Amino acid sequence: MADDIHVNPRHGGDEKTPPRRSSATKSATTRYILPLSLLTLLMSVLVASLPRPNLSSLSRLVPTIRTSHRAMTSTTPAPLPALDRTHFNPTLYTSILDAWFADQPPSSLLPTEASSKRWFSNPDKSAAAAFDSSLRTAFLPALTTLLPSRLALPHGTTFAEEVALAPHLAAPFLSDILPASTSPSDVQRAADNALAVVLLLDQIPRNIFRTEQGVIYTHFDLLSRAVVRTLLGQEADKRPDWSAGTRENMARRMWFYLPLMHSEWVEDHEGWTRENEGIAETEENKGFLEFARGFEERHAVIIKRFGRYPYRNEAVGRETTEEERVWIEEGGERFSA
Repeated sequence: MADDIHVNPRHGGDEKTPPRRSSATKSATTRYILPLSLLTLLMSVLVASLPRPNLSSLSRLVPTIRTSHRAMTSTTPAPLPALDRTHFNPTLYTSILDAWFADQPPSSLLPTEASSKRWFSNPDKSAAAAFDSSLRTAFLPALTTLLPSRLALPHGTTFAEEVALAPHLAAPFLSDILPASTSPSDVQRAADNALAVVLLLDQIPRNIFRTEQGVIYTHFDLLSRAVVRTLLGQEADKRPDWSAGTRENMARRMWFYLPLMHSEWVEDHEGWTRENEGIAETEENKGFLEFARGFEERHAVIIKRFGRYPYRNEAVGRETTEEERVWIEEGGERFSA
């Protein structure tokens, strides 16, 4: 075994070096090298016989890849046009509040019976039609400037995408509905404007477009949700639903949350619940809050089951599933305009 260890004089005599090969070892090595050389030669021949890549095809593909990359990275939509100030101005916002709250005394913190009939379900059909007509005359010109033919909106295909689009969709309204400062007058002015805008986008289309409901669900509801998401995301001292004239007034405050109830995203219904759980319950508003929570649950149970309101399918051009058809035929609850 001592013959297998050799001293390398360049490293102080303590490094092991390979032993010298005997002639027999060299012959054995040569016998193994020959087949390896032959294998190398065969591989070279094989590689040479393979087809060469079409470089011209690759060069034509590069612009396509670059174009696709630009398309994927250019996802920010173009800014929406500014509001038409011949319609969107303080006079419009005041008119909306005056018309909507005509039967609601400022001192009443809950909807009066007369207000509830006007807003929700008036058994007097002629009175209901007259209210619709008055809203159409007063506010259709403003809504016309926001119709899809004048205002094309990007749509998110997921809840997260829609939330991400909210600042973009709400942008034209922000200078009117967000306070310029935290002064009480600025906050209240913005809160009043914000309430008017939410009513214009979420409620009034339901009175005006009763026979054209698709534009409500696919267009105006998208705008109203974007506006509400933006408003509810403000700092506490700038939230319109928490302003001095609104926080304790359920007849005004509830409108900021109804776009969430109208939504087909289950996350919005969870948001409605969170917002309403934050309302301080009093002896006066307890019954109203219980009714509102029950009303929301009747909406949410449909969304949790189907992921949408089946009775909207025809209006928005969706196919009705067999389960939805059976549910509708068996008297499933409807909350259409």
